[in-house]
Amino acid sequence: MWTSVVVALTALAAPAAESGTLSLANVRATYGVLGPKRNDNKVLPGDRYVLSFDIEGITIGPDGKVAYSIATQVTGSDGRVKLQQDAKPVEAPTSLGGGRVPAHAWLDVGLDMPPGVLTFKITVTDRTAGVSKSVTREVQVLPKSFGIVRTSITNDPDGQLPAAAFGAGQAAWIQMGAVGFDAPRGGDAPSVSFVMRILDSNGRPTQARPVESPASKNVQAGATLAPVQFLLALNRPGRFLIEVTATDAVSNKSAKLTVPLVVSE
Repeated sequence: MWTSVVVALTALAAPAAESGTLSLANVRATYGVLGPKRNDNKVLPGDRYVLSFDIEGITIGPDGKVAYSIATQVTGSDGRVKLQQDAKPVEAPTSLGGGRVPAHAWLDVGLDMPPGVLTFKITVTDRTAGVSKSVTREVQVLPKSFGIVRTSITNDPDGQLPAAAFGAGQAAWIQMGAVGFDAPRGGDAPSVSFVMRILDSNGRPTQARPVESPASKNVQAGATLAPVQFLLALNRPGRFLIEVTATDAVSNKSAKLTVPLVVSE
């Protein structure tokens, strides 16, 4: 996974539109599946770029199900196809009716990927109507450096259940990892630490002291990713900003990431 470009696809069962003109709407990059909006299309080697969107105007069968497929293609700045994944068929129930099916695709960028621009193309086909629509995004791969990658927010500490919305009284976990750190001498495990603080809508920290955590204790010597997770105890509604700083003790380099968080009543 870490030495090449890999595309992985998934789609979520959700309310869908009645038959009509197929379109892909609300296209945005997100931090993980269903996560907060990502403000740019720049990624470090080792990162995951997630593109979320809504499929609108898809045909609903008499059993309330929709049938479609998603195909992807990744091309380099020279126009050559680096990876192509054929259409993957999807069937999803629609319990509530309505106007859309949320879906997403992601692009895993290998640690050895050179800097440059990749064109990420997603094609969705309504298999009942035989109609297709595509969307493309240019993803800029940055030069290798120390940084934070693979950020997502989940409903479980294991990172298996993506969180879509947040309410007061809920608990969630923000997951991420650091790449580009220097290997300690003597074959020890990576020496990477993380600090998280949360700012309110006025830019004030919500706690007097930030939360500190080392990388996961399970990281072995020679690892290329140093993962970490933080518990988010969402005790009140509001708009917040999660700010995480990672530090490599060997190189003394630091990297910072900010992720928006909206908590409803």
